[in-house]
Amino acid sequence: LPLNHQVLFVFSKLYPGKHTLCPGCSEGVINLLTFYALESLRNHPQGIATFYQGLKILSEKNRRAIEHMLDHGFNIYTINATGCDQVSELVNPFNTRIYPSGHYGFGTASAAALGSKFALDQAYVDRNQDVLTKIIVFAGDGAIYDIGNGPFNHALGENFDITWVIYNNEGYMNTGTQKSGATRYGADRSTSPIGRKYAGKTTLHRRIISQAMAISHVYAAKLSIDNPFYAINIIKEAIAYNGPSMVEFFSTCPQGHVTHDWAGPLIARMMVESRKWQVAVRRPFQRIDISGNPYPELIYPKEGKSFKRGIKRDAATFYDVVSMLGQYNPHMLSVKSGDIPEIVRVNETVSLFRWLRNQYLAGYRDAMPTEEEVERIVEERYQLNNS
Repeated sequence: LPLNHQVLFVFSKLYPGKHTLCPGCSEGVINLLTFYALESLRNHPQGIATFYQGLKILSEKNRRAIEHMLDHGFNIYTINATGCDQVSELVNPFNTRIYPSGHYGFGTASAAALGSKFALDQAYVDRNQDVLTKIIVFAGDGAIYDIGNGPFNHALGENFDITWVIYNNEGYMNTGTQKSGATRYGADRSTSPIGRKYAGKTTLHRRIISQAMAISHVYAAKLSIDNPFYAINIIKEAIAYNGPSMVEFFSTCPQGHVTHDWAGPLIARMMVESRKWQVAVRRPFQRIDISGNPYPELIYPKEGKSFKRGIKRDAATFYDVVSMLGQYNPHMLSVKSGDIPEIVRVNETVSLFRWLRNQYLAGYRDAMPTEEEVERIVEERYQLNNS
């Protein structure tokens, strides 16, 4: 079979019951990448040993658990917070996955994961289970950034073997496109509409990876669906880690972002190229790794990744991203020719500062950026693009 047919065949085995997500929704792609990584690691648990070659700090309890998983494998239990993914795959009494799964409320998925881990570990100790169980939590930005942030933060600090897979579509898309803590400045949301009184969301978005990185024993990563092989390898590492881990994806929602249903991978690639979605991995007790971004040593990529073989293109800017997403249209229509739209200027400034800071933390820069430096780079970038 051709490679693409082989991949489709494997994916069909991971999703025997299919799903009812909207056409173009990135959540189904993220699930497939996660399931593929899970099965790859479960069939070849030596990957756990490979990951731990780089970690020097290891407790005796962790060492015993790892040795047992290497010898006997492990079970998988998936947990879903309420959201699009849950209602599309886990409508009682149906489960479209190949794993036992549970559905919990918006704010309770992390607490349920912690309780499930306690119970399943005790079942193993009591010899009611032959192998240990890894817990995988699927949740959106509303369930992690906002309503369930307290239980999420507590569960990370408890240092149990739980992995969170976060779909960040920058809003409560399942309940009517309300704003969330992950919604970008200026976005048109039903709770922050663009009109005469408001210009969309008036506050900046948060980064959940920074919260996770504040706890030194947490494996934290931001990934993109436009680089699936890199994403699978990082997800495998996160699952292999015998402790709390989280991976976050930008997830396109054609309805909420007001865009085409074919545009998910394209928008994901443009978000990475424009440095608005910064791929990053922080392995426990190690320096942050940003090598998954194009040209990580540069402020902006020299060129964009080709969509068609042999055709070169410039790297996308946030202006290009905004132009593709209908949620920002009122902003773009009100801009005079030659001006930098406020939504572009604010988001560029915030993301550029975060990118330069990541370069500093990763060892690509000798010093943190200054406010004047960031302002100058944004001005030069858009003068270049307008010329």
